[in-house]
Amino acid sequence: MPKRRASGEGTLTYDEARKRWIYYLPPDETGKRQRVSGKTQAEVLAKAEQLKAKRAQGLDLDTKQPTVEQFSEVWLRDVVRRTRRDSTHDTYSQMVRLYINPPLGKIRLAKLTAPRVQSWINGLVDAGRSPSTVRNAYVRLLGMLDVAVRYRLISSNPAADAELPAIRNDTAHALTLAEAQGLLAAADGRLDRRAPYTTSDGRTKRPPKLTTRNAVLYHVLLALGLRRGEALGLYWTDLDWEAGTIRMRRQVQAIKNKIVISDYTKTDASQRTLPLAPALLARLRAHQGQQAEERALFGAAWKHPDLIFPSETGGPLHPPNLHRHFHVLLACAGLGHMRLHDLRHTCATLLGERASDRVIAAVLGHTPSTVTARYAKVTLSQLREALDAHYAALTRAD
Repeated sequence: MPKRRASGEGTLTYDEARKRWIYYLPPDETGKRQRVSGKTQAEVLAKAEQLKAKRAQGLDLDTKQPTVEQFSEVWLRDVVRRTRRDSTHDTYSQMVRLYINPPLGKIRLAKLTAPRVQSWINGLVDAGRSPSTVRNAYVRLLGMLDVAVRYRLISSNPAADAELPAIRNDTAHALTLAEAQGLLAAADGRLDRRAPYTTSDGRTKRPPKLTTRNAVLYHVLLALGLRRGEALGLYWTDLDWEAGTIRMRRQVQAIKNKIVISDYTKTDASQRTLPLAPALLARLRAHQGQQAEERALFGAAWKHPDLIFPSETGGPLHPPNLHRHFHVLLACAGLGHMRLHDLRHTCATLLGERASDRVIAAVLGHTPSTVTARYAKVTLSQLREALDAHYAALTRAD
């Protein structure tokens, strides 16, 4: 016979067939009733108290110790989603899905040891994952297990003292001034170093001309060192024609395979206003005129009238499409493989020849690293002097 308990405390019963005591907790917010069992009343009541404590902490876990995969779902839902941006949650979810759960997901938290974590790291390295990918996956696991420690699911973090592969900064590549000039010449349609090719019927043909529709985008990327998302998120209303400045205040991102315009930048320091060289301002004016003609042709079908660098249908430019165009552009300029983000490195490197680190940090939207830098603000005139000279050098061959 079930023993009566106070309302809301749950139900304690004895299963004669199994010779075990069973305690049913009150339904949770989803209506689910969890239970624990044991040979004695004391054992069952102790388990029930532990489960009640976990429920009070807001966890939705099984009565058994959760596995890494089970806890990762709780961590992503109750911690990451509530404290991070959607794009960050998406990135963390991918890391968990691709690199953490496949090898570690079935292990219960209490069974996850430091040697097992180190073996997981070594396995990622042996599988050919880059040091930065390994480190990113590790940081996600470390943060997740820190939460498990705070929830008292484990007593210590088994990932705390793991050895990580060294990260070599050999992926960043900066163009020389001559190479950057050649890239802009190719973007403008004035240079094409691609070799002719032979068709299947023996005819020799030249590769099709590369569209110059977004040539000004490459000018902006090299002139201002913007991140890709910042450049693609620029609106015409961000541009002050009279003051000759442009303001970064949003970005285009891929979140869950959808292209969205987020009303924030990567960091607070990324929200900045930069001066535009007169020649770059003139290029943007011409670009606006060409875009107005495109919009007139599309009419109401044009998706987003505010974007400076939209797709051919007026919506946000899909990053993979831009990357494909960029790789063809590199071939036209006679340059080897590099990342689009390396244009940002190029801008910083070339600016380093004529500007201080403080000015470069302000251009790139980096957070000041010292107290003095946070107090001593870089002025717009300092930025204008550096960026005008920088763009003049980039376009000197024009």
